[in-house]
Amino acid sequence: MHNLLKKTATSLPVIDVYHNYLSSFQFLCKRVKRVGDFKDGGWDVCFDEPFKIKTNSCLVYSFGIAENWSFDDEMAAEYGCEVHSFDPSINKTDHRRSDKVWFHNTGLDGEDRVFQSKKLYKKPWKMSTLRMIRTDLGHLSVKSQLMHVVAF
Repeated sequence: MHNLLKKTATSLPVIDVYHNYLSSFQFLCKRVKRVGDFKDGGWDVCFDEPFKIKTNSCLVYSFGIAENWSFDDEMAAEYGCEVHSFDPSINKTDHRRSDKVWFHNTGLDGEDRVFQSKKLYKKPWKMSTLRMIRTDLGHLSVKSQLMHVVAF
C-alpha cells in the first residue's frame, strides 16, 4: 500500500476519507467551475463532455444542504436546472423555494425508514433510498442527474 494512502486511511475518520473521495474528481476534467459559495456550500462541477450541463434540461438532487442554498439556487438560476434539495436536519417542511427549486424534508439512506436520535435531534427524520425518492418524484425514467451529497 502506498505510504500516503496508509497515512490517510489510518489518520482520518472513515467519513472524512469517504467525503474526500466523493469531493474529488475520479477522472481528468479540463473545465471545472465552482457553483455556489467558494467556501462551504459550493461545489466544483465538471463541464467537459459528456458531463456538460444541458441548460434548461438538467435535474439536480442536493442532499444535506444545511440551509446553504447557494449551489441549489445557482444551478436553477444560471443553468435552468430543476433542483430538489433534501435535508431533514434543518426542521423545515416540504415547500417550493422558487420556480425551479423544491425542498424536501427527507434524508438519503440505504433503506426507507424513520430515523430517531433523541440525543442529537428532537424530531424523527424521514429517510429514503435514492430509488424511492426518484419514484416519489416521478424521475425513474430520467437517465442522468447531478447529485450533491453531504454526509455527516
